[in-house]
This record gives sequence, structure tokens and C-alpha cells, in this order.
Amino acid sequence: MDLILARQLTGVGDYANLSIAFELDPEAYAVGFRKGDELRDRVNGAMVELFNAGTILELARKYGVEDNLELDTSFGK
Repeated sequence: MDLILARQLTGVGDYANLSIAFELDPEAYAVGFRKGDELRDRVNGAMVELFNAGTILELARKYGVEDNLELDTSFGK
């Protein structure tokens, strides 16, 4: 399971006696498209807008992953 789900489940309900013993390397997520795909440019633009508006940071804080947040603006190059 990924870290977000583990944090949500540990310490509640049937998992009340569980804790996170160790964390693996940070996770990286990506969205992939075929090279030259028009949708790719639209998604990349939307991600930059959401990042600049603080929306992505807000979501990262909500799920406790703000320390791992990074936006790679070298995409598509």
C-alpha cells in the first residue's frame, strides 16, 4: 500500500494497533502520453496552473505529503 493509504488506516478501526514501522523511498507519480500528444500539453498546462495557484500544495497538506511535493517543469522538453 502507498504511504497515503497507510497513514489513513493506521490507528483507526480494525487497524488501531498498527503503526508505520518504516517508510520506503519516496514515491513519484507521473502522467504519461504519447510524444506530441495535444492532450499532454493541456494537462501539463493545467498542472502548472494548479501548482502556481497553490491548489496542489493544499491537496498535499490535506493528505500529509507536502514535504514530498515537487513539480518538474522540464516536462515535454
